[in-house]
Amino acid sequence: MQTYVRTVRFISQLCGFFAAGLIAAGVLVVCQMVFLRYVLNLDTIWQTDFVTYALVAATFIGSPYVLMLRGHVNVDVLPRALGARGRYWLALGCGVLALGFCAVIAVL
Repeated sequence: MQTYVRTVRFISQLCGFFAAGLIAAGVLVVCQMVFLRYVLNLDTIWQTDFVTYALVAATFIGSPYVLMLRGHVNVDVLPRALGARGRYWLALGCGVLALGFCAVIAVL
């Protein structure tokens, strides 16, 4: 079991490093895009797509690393402002909406 845990930890760390590299690459490409567009007055063709895909990939690929650190990214202003009963109804409504979304995606 220890070998499994070490392997998962190692893979999670690799995912974190790869996600950080994707973010750094995205920053460099944005800088290059700004230079090409505003200094050299050239068209940018692939840069926007690369940055979009790199940041989305970094979000998903970096999630095992965040979980390994027991990190959690969320916005909980509304649930904290509600009481216990309000949180229950909010969770129920969100669950129904998520289920409906999944059903629509499954049908499409």
